[in-house]
Amino acid sequence: MSSRSLKVSVQQIPRVKSALKRNSFKSQQAFATELGVSRDTVRKFLNGYNIDRNYFIDFCDILGLNWQEITDKSKEIDNPADFVGREKALIDLATLTQNHKLILIHGAGGIGKTELAKQYLKTQGFEFIIELLMAKETQNISSIDGVVEEWIKQYFNKETNQDFSINLDRLKRLLKEHYIGILIDNLEPALEKGKFIKEHRNYLELLRVLANPDLQSLTLVTSREKLVESAINLGYYSLDGLTEDAWKNYFISHQIDIECNSLKAMRDAYGGNAKAMRILLGAIKEDYDNNLSKYWQENQKDLLIKLELKDLVTTEFEGLKKEDIDAYNLLCRLGCYRYQEISKVPIEGLFCLLWDVDKIQQGRVIERLKNRALLEHESGKYWLHSVIKQEARERLENTENWEKANYEAGKFWTKSVETVETLEDALYALEACYHYLNIEDYEQAGKVIAQERNNKWEKNEPLGASFYRLGVFKPIIKLIDKIIENYNKNTICLATLYNLKGHFFWSVGKPREAILLHEKSSKIGKNIFEARANFNIGLCLLDLGEIEQAEYKFNQVCEIASNNEEDNYLLVESYFCLAFIKSYFDDAENAKKFLKKFDGNQEKLSQIYWTQGYSYIFIALTYKNLGQIKSARDYYQEALDFAKESNYPQVEAKALIGLGEIYRIEEDYDKAIQVQQRSIDILSKIDAKCDLAEAYYQIALTYQDMEKIKQEYKDRSRYNFDQSIDLFKTIKAPKQIQKITNLRKNQSCLKSSVDKKQIKNLFHTPI
Repeated sequence: MSSRSLKVSVQQIPRVKSALKRNSFKSQQAFATELGVSRDTVRKFLNGYNIDRNYFIDFCDILGLNWQEITDKSKEIDNPADFVGREKALIDLATLTQNHKLILIHGAGGIGKTELAKQYLKTQGFEFIIELLMAKETQNISSIDGVVEEWIKQYFNKETNQDFSINLDRLKRLLKEHYIGILIDNLEPALEKGKFIKEHRNYLELLRVLANPDLQSLTLVTSREKLVESAINLGYYSLDGLTEDAWKNYFISHQIDIECNSLKAMRDAYGGNAKAMRILLGAIKEDYDNNLSKYWQENQKDLLIKLELKDLVTTEFEGLKKEDIDAYNLLCRLGCYRYQEISKVPIEGLFCLLWDVDKIQQGRVIERLKNRALLEHESGKYWLHSVIKQEARERLENTENWEKANYEAGKFWTKSVETVETLEDALYALEACYHYLNIEDYEQAGKVIAQERNNKWEKNEPLGASFYRLGVFKPIIKLIDKIIENYNKNTICLATLYNLKGHFFWSVGKPREAILLHEKSSKIGKNIFEARANFNIGLCLLDLGEIEQAEYKFNQVCEIASNNEEDNYLLVESYFCLAFIKSYFDDAENAKKFLKKFDGNQEKLSQIYWTQGYSYIFIALTYKNLGQIKSARDYYQEALDFAKESNYPQVEAKALIGLGEIYRIEEDYDKAIQVQQRSIDILSKIDAKCDLAEAYYQIALTYQDMEKIKQEYKDRSRYNFDQSIDLFKTIKAPKQIQKITNLRKNQSCLKSSVDKKQIKNLFHTPI
């Protein structure tokens, strides 16, 4: 350290910060302003960095501190290159030493406990430092009697006695007279469930002496397991993994090429483990030409591919297996969880895996696992870091508990969700499906997706339909595909899965494929699914612009449903579809008749969210075609309000499309463009191609009407028409393409008007 600079010792930093508050300085800036110095100088002073000697002494005078007492008198130590990112930990330890002479640093293996303890002790200017490295195997642990004797003889050059208690008292007196640092490293082999094992109970007596507040000495203990001996005045410090910034600085300092996303993923996977960081550095340097991203790309699927990493984790598991079989079993069983969309598991998800442990003991097993720093936890929820999860899963898969753990976890997730109203609810319930797929029980997996629950919008809504309502399609389609491929018998559940997949395909713009799926559903479900399949096929035909065929299907539904009380809701739903179709064909009289039938039979509808949302859309379209613009606007607004309240993005987007058309008819182009663009954003996000094609079509019409205001809108109109045509080509809807082609050939017929025949030409598909 330069003679012209001083710094606060790490141990005194809390005292200095307390003095700042005691002297009524509200902030570092306030103190800096008072003394006429920069805020950065004050920050360095308060955090133990070198500053000019004169500034240092002036600051101490203002704060009422003796500068000689708080100055760091230790020699400058060159920190090893591997010791990074622990500035806060050093300050935290300094704070703990204000009230404790004995501190246990607790954390997982390789997290950096020993290095932190050593570096802290080196900075404190002790006369000397005593280190006791515990043996890794319990049977090799040194007798504490001999350890105390050796300390007294070797470090203090004093005589010892054959009586342990006399030697312990002698050590206590010596530690009152001398400023000594002590490190007891790797304590856990002497512990069992947090307490000293019988043959080494005398270690407890030593720690009681070392915790005495009258000593000058300071003792740091490192352990993977928490010490739960209540007789000791012990300070605890739980050491977390290194931050992403620390990993970044470490690799950069070793000339490693990094890419931030890969670095973050790697750091998170290893929980910021310091030893893992060093092992990975060696692998990246030796085998991947200093390229971190290349290493991660090739090895991220096997986090334990390096033997040193495997050994690090294996040691943790084997130690736990030997000392606490219940905690070990729970750790392995926790490997059945995915920790992906639902990244943390409620405590009930741990209880269900402790089927062979008495209920009174279950909470204690969880606590012991937490004490080993192998189970992450926050706010009553739990998870495993990726490397621990990989090892846990590999071990579990090789035992008879693999199937049982997944069954119990599946039942837990299913029971934990009573109603599905939000995406989080749906994802919680879906976790059960992954567990049944783990053990290839495809029937149970299918039942998870088909399971019905009540919510405030609908009774008996299948889980798959909940995802449909929430606008989440791809993950559930992939799961349904996997289940259907392996389903070996025709059941109502299988018919339900085909029906759900048909709905999803209809929504994402695959109406022709959806029709085939609904036909399969009808064939398997026979009378149960016949009316439903015909209704869904009718919806698909509307999307394709095949209106006459759609009308035929809805009439079939009416015929089937009128003879089956359970299908009454489909009969009523068909009324508003047929009302729209009649209005499209300028049959106002029959359109109104079907509207009246719908109004008169709504009480037959059970609470069905699809009906609520889509009835507003179809009725709005009908009124628009009938020239009743105000009624159309009101129903679109009803649809919009319902969609927002029920988390139904597709209905929201369709209502916006319709409102945009109304605004265009009324020549309120700014509003039209605004809501139509919102609909495009929503539909792009959920990949609903049919509706997205319609949204592009409608915004193209708006820009086309705006050409009379500005010529530049012509290009925008052309662009959106092209987007619409491309999407309709994708979904194989030639009649829709023809509609747009004909319209563009005869643009003069697209003047904004509420005349019925002209509005008909502005037809937009409802589904």
